[in-house]
Amino acid sequence: MSERPLVTVVGATGHQGGSAVLSLVDTGNSVKAQNLKRSCNNDGTDIELVNCDIINKDDLLHAFKNSWASYSVTDYWAQPNKPEIEMQQGKLMVDVAAELNIPYYISTCVVNINALSDNKLDVPHFTQKALIRDYIVEKYPQLKTIFVLPGCVQNWLKLQLEKMNDGTVVFRAPLDQKAKLHLVDIDDTGPIVVEMLKNPDQYIGPDICICGEEIAFEDVPKVFQKVTGIKPN
Repeated sequence: MSERPLVTVVGATGHQGGSAVLSLVDTGNSVKAQNLKRSCNNDGTDIELVNCDIINKDDLLHAFKNSWASYSVTDYWAQPNKPEIEMQQGKLMVDVAAELNIPYYISTCVVNINALSDNKLDVPHFTQKALIRDYIVEKYPQLKTIFVLPGCVQNWLKLQLEKMNDGTVVFRAPLDQKAKLHLVDIDDTGPIVVEMLKNPDQYIGPDICICGEEIAFEDVPKVFQKVTGIKPN
């Protein structure tokens, strides 16, 4: 590896991690990409590929070693029948980062829907990430942590679209038609991470919310049809 500061990225095969890796490499940073299991030619880029079980402390200690910064993300949907795994992963990653005294720790998180709704709504893939954030703040106040909160990730809409027999699609969500969505293309995560790491101290502590455009839910199908030509139902 070169003498440039090393940034370790967790979840390099996903949208967020993958975007971070590409942007960091494009801007000349040294990168250690975790969970990247496919083979890859280096092509002169300063990148080290690491297979890492983020529930295994020894693996994490090896993967995080000598890092100047770490970009960490958890994935509830990898094992939705075992929600406790995401909590364990999130806690262990920051435990290791603190033990190694990594200068900067970037954690992606979202709001606690259960708390905001007085437990009327149970949204574990949101709430658990918020609880991991609480754990970091309470246990490691000295750790220089940057909390990144993506808005409504528009890349996920394709997973929620119900296709009808006539070729139209249905946009369905438990939202008021007038509800404002803070849409963001998750592939924009990388450039944002790069920008924050240029002067990381100014982003320590507060939630850094990412939003590309605010749009009413009722207008999403209209934009979708304009771009794709597919008529919403």
